[in-house]
Amino acid sequence: MYVGIDVSKARGCEVCALDESRRVAVLAKARDAAALPILLRGLPREAAVAVDAPPPPPKGPGSGRRAAEAALLSLGISVPGPSEERAREAAAVYRLLEDLGFGLFLEGRAETGVAIECCPHLTYLSLTGSHRGRTSKLEWSRAALRGRVTGLPAHAEQDSLDAACAAITAWHFARGEWVGFGDPSEGVIVAPRTSHDLGTLRRDERQTALPILGWEAQPARPMRPATFPERVLRAAAQIPPGKVATYGDLARWAGRPAGARAVGTIIARHAFEVPAHRVVDAAGHPASFPEDTGPRLRAEGVPFDGSRVDLEAARWAGPL
Repeated sequence: MYVGIDVSKARGCEVCALDESRRVAVLAKARDAAALPILLRGLPREAAVAVDAPPPPPKGPGSGRRAAEAALLSLGISVPGPSEERAREAAAVYRLLEDLGFGLFLEGRAETGVAIECCPHLTYLSLTGSHRGRTSKLEWSRAALRGRVTGLPAHAEQDSLDAACAAITAWHFARGEWVGFGDPSEGVIVAPRTSHDLGTLRRDERQTALPILGWEAQPARPMRPATFPERVLRAAAQIPPGKVATYGDLARWAGRPAGARAVGTIIARHAFEVPAHRVVDAAGHPASFPEDTGPRLRAEGVPFDGSRVDLEAARWAGPL
């Protein structure tokens, strides 16, 4: 699972989670950092989380510009300091992630189970290889994510796009496809490493002396063997719109054919991570909670036979 969090004191925290195939598994808004535990509770340990906000300074309030911001400025990216309210909100987000076991990454080898700082503008630049010019920020963001993230609503607004942008940054980071900007003692901004040479995009050649303290990533550490719950969630996250799987299907794909009842418990506990409404019982009955499970399946084009899903027509063949 690859999670992006866009922090805004005025508009709340937008959360986007992507599965292995970069499909949106979750896109939701929390009114503030205090409401985030509802969305983040139960994150798998192999998740990577990217936050669109700087972490608290290590030694009290900082007054100067960090090396990371100086590096971005030389690329034509202005990163204004967060307001006092947004800084407090960001600090609360990083504290929550640390409490959940996702400590802040500062340097070294890429790994999962950590939180990273990102800057959507930098990621969009990394993905597209060009500044947005006269294109609106919204259209530039949509174009950058098109073909790279699937399942985003057609009319997603900027906060949702920035959360998805953070999530795709986490996806690249977990694979070792990243570059870091900044001084680890102050905080590092992570961006995807792509075929585009960001060094050629500097705003002004006279600014090349500004410190860009970046480094190429080392290969990611191999993930530890997945547990049964992790295999269940990984398979469930891949169920596409318009298809369903039964609890027994997931148990079989996860290597424990007799574990359908356990699958039900796992899905209920981690419903925010996966499209849980696409998991039905052996007869095709959708889960009774939440109440909109049936309507959501119908809206995705899943055929029904009365109150039951037509399993013959809608049953997913399973993960590759």
